[in-house]
Amino acid sequence: MDLTINFKNITEAQAITLVKAAKIMEWCGKVGTSRNVTFFADGDGNFRPEVSYNSSEPLRFTEKKLALDIEIMNAMKNHTDFKLDFDDTAWQLESDTALNLKPESEREYDELSKIYGILK
Repeated sequence: MDLTINFKNITEAQAITLVKAAKIMEWCGKVGTSRNVTFFADGDGNFRPEVSYNSSEPLRFTEKKLALDIEIMNAMKNHTDFKLDFDDTAWQLESDTALNLKPESEREYDELSKIYGILK
């Protein structure tokens, strides 16, 4: 699969740092190592990106799922970090396919809404 992510409204320094993060991810894959790669999103500073994406194959998530993620992030905004691991997503996709459960976004939302007191 090919994925293109476009960032608008970023500075040259932010662009260079995003490319560095992507190149570190590439390096991890080439040498067979695992690392957390962190980008500090200075939203109370001048980091105000507009992000769009295009993939060569359909992605199994929806804009509704992204909206739920944003709602959850808003509820958690006093927490310090958001850590993403694609293995978690892969297991959820595998579970949805194998067990034909309700969509991952609904299961995740149900669990996190209990934790953070978000109402549907």
